[in-house]
Amino acid sequence: MLNRRLRRAVLDQLGITRQALSLRAKKLKSLYPLNTTDAVCLIADLCGIPLDQYLRRDEVVRLKGLLPPHAVLDRRLGQPPPAYRQRKASKKTSP
Repeated sequence: MLNRRLRRAVLDQLGITRQALSLRAKKLKSLYPLNTTDAVCLIADLCGIPLDQYLRRDEVVRLKGLLPPHAVLDRRLGQPPPAYRQRKASKKTSP
């Protein structure tokens, strides 16, 4: 079962809906043999969210070992969509 606080942190960090997160997890699952929970946790790791705040140490170690050492993850999985990045940047520059 996915930690709800972790999923909420990913959604807030990326500024996406649950459906968009599901699509990202599905894309990752198409590349590697993962379940949805593990895919979302790896996306959280790509976002820079510290997994050890949400998961037990043994779970974090297991997640880090799921992918082969030569695996290259698409960094875009852990980034907000382009339109969201632009809105966020414009909010910072406006008074």
